[in-house]
Order: sequence, then structure tokens, then C-alpha cells
Amino acid sequence: LTNDLEEADKALRRAAWLTADPLELARLHERRGTVRQLASRYPASLRWYRAGLQLLEEAQLSGADAAAARAELELGRAQTLLRLQRLRRATNLLRGTISFALAHGLDSAAARAMTMLAGALTDQGDTEADQWHDRALPIFERIGDHRGMARALGGRAIDAYYEGSWSLAVELYTRAAQLAEQAGDVNNLIILQSNLAEILSDRGELERTRELLLDIVATARGVRYEFGLAAAVGNLGRVEYRMGRDEDAAGHLLEARERWGSIGHSEMVVEVDIREAEMRLLQRRSEEAAAAAHRAEAGSQRLGSLTWLSPAIERVAGLAQAQQGNLGEARRRLQVSLAAAEGSSRIEELWALRAAASVERASGADGAAKFFDEQADVIVIELGIRHEVVYPLS
Repeated sequence: LTNDLEEADKALRRAAWLTADPLELARLHERRGTVRQLASRYPASLRWYRAGLQLLEEAQLSGADAAAARAELELGRAQTLLRLQRLRRATNLLRGTISFALAHGLDSAAARAMTMLAGALTDQGDTEADQWHDRALPIFERIGDHRGMARALGGRAIDAYYEGSWSLAVELYTRAAQLAEQAGDVNNLIILQSNLAEILSDRGELERTRELLLDIVATARGVRYEFGLAAAVGNLGRVEYRMGRDEDAAGHLLEARERWGSIGHSEMVVEVDIREAEMRLLQRRSEEAAAAAHRAEAGSQRLGSLTWLSPAIERVAGLAQAQQGNLGEARRRLQVSLAAAEGSSRIEELWALRAAASVERASGADGAAKFFDEQADVIVIELGIRHEVVYPLS
């Protein structure tokens, strides 16, 4: 509960010395794997989960307790693979875990696997995600698992965000945060509140969002939750450069970059590069914006499977070209951004439309600019945006 992972591991090590029971040892291996996962030591985490599964196999254990231990080990493996962005491997593992858990009457494990599978499918742009959230939530409700309910509702909120149903997303995040707080799930509460803050920021409620994020950052530092802290600090930096607090923003983006890098989340470092490009665009520092966009593009190509960042990468690259006067290349990049955003992210679709309109206007094509702006205006009303960020082209 306090994320004191070093002390937790010492206690688990002492417990392992006191037993030779393979079932109990397998359970301890699962917990030691989870400690390493929370510490973002992902290769070590996978080793402990595999060792636990091997113990169960070698001991040829059967029965409900052994089945439950196996399910927990598989869930731990899947969560670690998700953290490593090995989405296809995690997806296949979770489908098998769901079948195994349901066959053995392990409702909680099955519902948690469904929630994780939905998240993996969302990250891959697969609309099948919704049905898994819908299957998981009634199970959590029936067994009275507030922690699980919070995670399922949070997953639904993410889907609603990308679909453009922001009022629903806010409602779901709020309900999920209340349940997470009741369950004492501080780590998930941090993520839920940080995601909610991102919507408020995108709607233009900047002062309110900054206050919320400062509280979230303080909580994450207090409980030493590195993943949640990196996410919240990055969101805080974005709010600050939108407010014109450039010095604060630069410091928080640097901290976010370092934290994501230290815990092995290279895909989130790419997101920080995109945010740095946005900040430099607002400052009219086009060369630095172009360099940050190039880093983001190179990182995405190196890592692969970052399609969710493609619209943003193309958008900031296009705007950087526009600020440098390369309107033809800017137009091309923004067309790619818009095509990638359509059907996957309403907010990125809006931003691509506004950017395209500004480039057409700068080119003297007022009719085309009006066409893009009219489409963007529809999304602004749909999402409830009060204030938009405007990127200058000169």
C-alpha cells in the first residue's frame, strides 16, 4: 500500500526461507514478481513469474489452490508484458488466462484478465476492447470488488476519451476514482486522476487542471509510485506550457523524460518529445520544434507499434515545417496526421484540422481553411472545449 518495495521484498524473502511447500513458494514467487513489476524491473519480474509457473508444473499440483496460483502468475506476466508494450504477446496470454480462469471458476482472475485484455486491445486500436470491459464489470460488481470495478470503469473511460465521448469519460473517471479510493488503491487513483486532468487540460480548464496535477504529483511522490509520478509530471508540464509557464514546463518535461527513461518506458519518452515540440511551437522556436518532432519520429520507428502516437508526431512535424515556411511539406504531414487520427482519436482529429486550416490560410486558400475549420468547430462543441491552444505559424 505504501510502495515500500524494498521492505516488501525482504519480507517475502524471509517467508520463502521458512517453507518448502511448492504451492506456497509459487505464491511467494508471484508476489516477488509483482514487487519487481511495481519497481519497473520488468525482466526480473518476468523471471519470478516464470519460476513460479515452473514450480507448479514440476510439482504436478492440481486443485483449486494450484489453479488460482497459476492464474495469478499468468496475470502478473501479462501485466509486465503490457508495461513493456509487448501487446500481441500479452493479448494472446490474456485470452488463454481468461479461458483457464473461467474453466476453474476463478471469477476475479477472469474479470481482471478481461480488463487487461481490453486495455491491450485499446492500445492496438481494436474495437473489440469494449466487449471485454462490458463482460468484466458485472463480474466485479457481483463479487463486490471495488478495486476491479475501478479499473474496468477506468478502461471504459479511456475508450470514451478516444471516441470523443468526453462527458461520459469524465463521469466514468470520477466514479472509478471514488471506487479506487474506497478500495485503498492509491496507485490506480493517481492514474485515474491524471487521466481526468488530461481531459480538463484539453478542454482548456488550465488553472483547475494545474491545481489538480500538483496534488497528484505530491501524492505520487509521497507513495513513491514511479509510473504514476512520471505520467502526472508529464501532464503537468503540458498544462504549464499551455499557460505560458515555460520555465516550469521545461523542468517538468525534463523530469518526465528522465523518469520514463529510468523505468524503461521508451514509448513514453517519445510522447515527451512530442510535448516538447508543442512547447517549442508555442514559443515560435521552429528549429527546436522540428528537432523534437524528429526525435519523436525516430523513436517511434525504432520501437514500432506506436500507432497511437502517429497523428501527434505528424502534426507537430507539419507545424514545425509550416513555421519554417515549408507549406507544401507541412500540408503533406498534416494530411497524414488527419488520416491517422480519423476514427481513432477525436482530439487529434481536431488538432490536425486546425493545423491544416492555419496552413491553408497562410497559403491564401481561404476556402480550404474554412472547410477544415467548420469540421473542427463540430468537434469543439462535441468535446465541450472552452479554450483551444493556437499554434502560431510566424
